[in-house]
Amino acid sequence: MGSPDLKLKCLRQKSVAHFYKNDLIPYFRLNIEALTLAERTKNERDAGICLNNIGIYYLRIGEYPWP
Repeated sequence: MGSPDLKLKCLRQKSVAHFYKNDLIPYFRLNIEALTLAERTKNERDAGICLNNIGIYYLRIGEYPWP
């Protein structure tokens, strides 16, 4: 369709499917791809969602700083 916003939302939705299947590597990679697209199109809302999802990935794999 050629719509970057639609592609962005599809990438994020696909990542959620991987999250629920506990396929964390594809979940992470799709969110990185979506974040890149969000930043390129200046879509701050979806960039924030992608960053949140990436944070969830690191939380799930146990790689996060803890005070």
